[in-house]
Amino acid sequence: MNGHFPSCTDPGQCWCETRRLIHVLGITAAIFIIELAGAYWSNSLALYADTVHVFLDNLAIVITLAVAVLVRRGYPADLTRKVGFCLNVALLVVLPVWIFIHACLRFGAPQPIIGPVMIVASVLGGIGNWIQLRILERLPGTAEHGIHRALSLHLLSDLMQSVAVIAGGIVIALTKWWVVDSLLSMAIALWILRQTLGLVLGRR
Repeated sequence: MNGHFPSCTDPGQCWCETRRLIHVLGITAAIFIIELAGAYWSNSLALYADTVHVFLDNLAIVITLAVAVLVRRGYPADLTRKVGFCLNVALLVVLPVWIFIHACLRFGAPQPIIGPVMIVASVLGGIGNWIQLRILERLPGTAEHGIHRALSLHLLSDLMQSVAVIAGGIVIALTKWWVVDSLLSMAIALWILRQTLGLVLGRR
């Protein structure tokens, strides 16, 4: 049974989806703590942006968990999942707007950043995101449910953001070119908006 635990005997009544989402939520909480500490220590806006994204990931997972529980308790599946999908998409719009505004504000006055701290925190966050995506691939009904695809996009964009922050941290550590942090944040914001638009259009 795709997406179900070996101990599951009744896919129609099990809580396999909820259990896997709880695992994903636990990893996201750990990533949030690591990256928040790294952002504070390094003074990196790009890493702060990644931390905000992780916080929104937590909200998205909680929404998805709530939908899974409500559907299991008898609420209309299609309507409940559509509402959850819309909430997750809304979060994906709020995030890049916040990042872009703050990147613009800092662009004219770049601040010193500790590149190696950016790199370490982002590497740890990226590893966590990769593990989460592997877990989500095992969710029952992932291909059919828009809310699952929206959550996967949350985490995929976070993984890509971690990779970008790692690259930016390397450049900053080697060149001390602080403005890279703001440019990187703007690029991340635009990428997330583009992916969100594609998700919405694909859902129509």
